[in-house]
Amino acid sequence: RLPDWEFAFQSASATGEPWLGPDLLDAIEHSGARKVLVCPIGFVADHLEILYDLDVEAQAFAASRGIEIRRTASFNRRPEFIAALAAVVEGALTAATNPAGRI
Repeated sequence: RLPDWEFAFQSASATGEPWLGPDLLDAIEHSGARKVLVCPIGFVADHLEILYDLDVEAQAFAASRGIEIRRTASFNRRPEFIAALAAVVEGALTAATNPAGRI
């Protein structure tokens, strides 16, 4: 059981349009926590929004407030993840080519 947790969103659009909330940096700042674990569940592989927004920007933001921030690792090329994706694709292909379940 996690003692305290919050759900927040990262990478607000620069268009000025309303974005999902609460914002991750606001949530970190107002959490009252000294240590924060971020789990970016919307992404399965490292990319700009992970490597910069979390690993650089959020790290600097948290450090300037005396907060330690860590994030969970992305799946990336993990063999288990690739095997799971392959199984889903194979199942979908089988269902698409044999919709009645005929052999």
